[in-house]
Amino acid sequence: MNFDEVFSTEPQRPAEVPYADLKKKFYIALGLMFLSGFLSVFVGNAAKLLILIGFGVKIFAVLQTKQIANSKSLLLNFIMSVVAAVVGLIVFALATGMALNSIVSGINISVLILYILSILIFIASLVFSFRYYQEFADITDIRLFLYVFVLLLVGGIVEKLSPTLGGLINLVAVGLEIYAIYLITHIAKSAYNYKITGKERLSFAQERDESLEDLHRLNSNSREF
Repeated sequence: MNFDEVFSTEPQRPAEVPYADLKKKFYIALGLMFLSGFLSVFVGNAAKLLILIGFGVKIFAVLQTKQIANSKSLLLNFIMSVVAAVVGLIVFALATGMALNSIVSGINISVLILYILSILIFIASLVFSFRYYQEFADITDIRLFLYVFVLLLVGGIVEKLSPTLGGLINLVAVGLEIYAIYLITHIAKSAYNYKITGKERLSFAQERDESLEDLHRLNSNSREF
């Protein structure tokens, strides 16, 4: 026992949680998404308002992560994955509406084009989402983020066949992402630009040259004195 700590008059500071403020934002965002998925079973689409609020909070969390990692692609891939998914749903719904009308008027080639376009947009959304989770896994060195993506992918596919089972898988994915956020102890500087076509390694040569130039300038000024 350390008697100095026992009889010390100074309050003991609790251990600091790495990136506590950042994690709090993610917990709130993901917690709202988890709650929305759970409540949707009872109140239907009304619970999806929580997803929008959670998405707004998550943007701030991803933005803060982007700044810490000095990333060029993290926030962009996250936003594009969601935007592409929403646009894909709109195009798919439009194609379905036109298909119902074409039952009476006959086959419409525009319907087929819209269905193909919606599939391509959904694929783009998946790639953007994968790049987001891939970069998150790389900068935190936590592979669980890749499993989160896999579960979300499986949940999205299964949900078309069984909404209940698909929703359950999505809830597990959100819960796993919360745990992955909890495991974060460090966030490294991002060494790649995660484009939809692949990872492009960033060049730090220019930064090193500028640093050497600044050092040379400081040495020159010190010699003048």
